[in-house]
Amino acid sequence: MKIVFGMIVFNGNYVLRECLASVYEFANQIVIAEGPVRYWQEQGYKTSTDSTNEILDGFPDPLGKISIVHGQYQEKDQQCNAYVKNIRSENDYIWNLDSDEVYRKEDIETVLGLLEK
Repeated sequence: MKIVFGMIVFNGNYVLRECLASVYEFANQIVIAEGPVRYWQEQGYKTSTDSTNEILDGFPDPLGKISIVHGQYQEKDQQCNAYVKNIRSENDYIWNLDSDEVYRKEDIETVLGLLEK
């Protein structure tokens, strides 16, 4: 079974590294759309201003699972659509992942077991 984890993120550095680390081994692919929605653009933001981009660019990805698109979006649904364009057709399931979600290995294994049933 091949899982793609899809994430939207803007100024999410506080647990982003831990989030990615918790799903990396289970992912066939991780697709990420980084950037502000309209509300934050109106506040003057064009991209994350914390260390989000540094974490994304520096996260170890020896298997080439991660693809990132940067942009500015009207709303979160448009931001999700931005990463969907990078999903490879070989994947069986999309798991929408918030940048502040950190999973225990056994919990992901439980979900994957349920999907296989």
